[in-house]
Amino acid sequence: HQTCILRLPAAAESDHLICPCHGSKFGRDGKVLNGPAEIDLAWYSLAIEDGLVTVDLSSQVPPDWRAQL
Repeated sequence: HQTCILRLPAAAESDHLICPCHGSKFGRDGKVLNGPAEIDLAWYSLAIEDGLVTVDLSSQVPPDWRAQL
């Protein structure tokens, strides 16, 4: 997300992600809840091996697959 690392707020509000760069709020599904962002977050394929998470930025996950999460 525009090189900003999104973070979860305090546990009481952990149903969304916040962008520390511009303050947008996103649902856990990546949908914009509050702007200024106008586009939902993209989802990408990932792998976890030996405790290392690798995100494949060349492989965006299609919306119908995300619904199964």
